Amino acid sequence: MVFEVIRKNTAPEMVVEQLLRKIKSGEIPLGSRLPSQRDLALSFGVGRSSIREALNALSVRRPPMTGPTIP
Repeated sequence: MVFEVIRKNTAPEMVVEQLLRKIKSGEIPLGSRLPSQRDLALSFGVGRSSIREALNALSVRRPPMTGPTIP
């Protein structure tokens, strides 16, 4: 029998997914400033360390593109 591995998303991964969806949809324009880590943590209902990890992951995952990008 072959089963698909069940993967549980962590809070930072879920934050990254939501931010990427909002960036791709244009809801968060490229080059715009995000709210503070504290405000993002309150909005997402996670700790600041999860927000920091998500923002670091976003900066590493950033697709190559021209023009300003979300930090």
